[in-house]
Amino acid sequence: TPLYVLDEETLRANCQNYKVAFQAVFPDIRIVYASKALSVLGILQFIKEEELELDVVSGGELFLAKQAGFPGAKIWFHGNNKSETELAEALEYNVGQFVVDNVQELDLLDHLAKKANRTANIFFRMTPGIEAHTHEYIQTGQLDSKFGIHPDQIFSAIKLALEKKNVAFQGLHVHIGSQILEIKPYSVLIEIIFNTLQEIKAKLKLEIKTLNIGGGL
Repeated sequence: TPLYVLDEETLRANCQNYKVAFQAVFPDIRIVYASKALSVLGILQFIKEEELELDVVSGGELFLAKQAGFPGAKIWFHGNNKSETELAEALEYNVGQFVVDNVQELDLLDHLAKKANRTANIFFRMTPGIEAHTHEYIQTGQLDSKFGIHPDQIFSAIKLALEKKNVAFQGLHVHIGSQILEIKPYSVLIEIIFNTLQEIKAKLKLEIKTLNIGGGL
């Protein structure tokens, strides 16, 4: 049987390095560990102890997060094909943030949140139109990506969310891929997303407070 050995000291140091580097510039930064990188109880418990947040993309990853005692308020539920059962389980566990990929998911989540008598905090995932310098199979930010909402449709999606009674629109999420070794794609990403934020402010009179720029670095 394969055996994978990770050094706890290195893992914890990496968590702290991210926190120290980002919090020096942005005091309100929230560092989120993508559980798909390695979703096992020991790792999730380290992440919880280091006071990071956690993203999950399935009912299975949510189950492990619960087993690790991860607080629901610090969990982000991602994924472009969430089932009704998975969304209902996440609502029951009081998951703090839902990253919504399309308007069909928005309608379903609003319906389930109403049944559960709660309001779900949502972020829309937008495709920013960036092809990062990484393998084509792990690029996710290009306009023809299966993930997220096209920039031309983001305004109508936000309008629709604002009309719903059981979801609370919080901000935008973007993610351009994995195993990215250059900083420049993120600089381009930030410029694109801030232009979008300015358009949202001008067109919808809405100032977005929270931005999730994904991972992959």
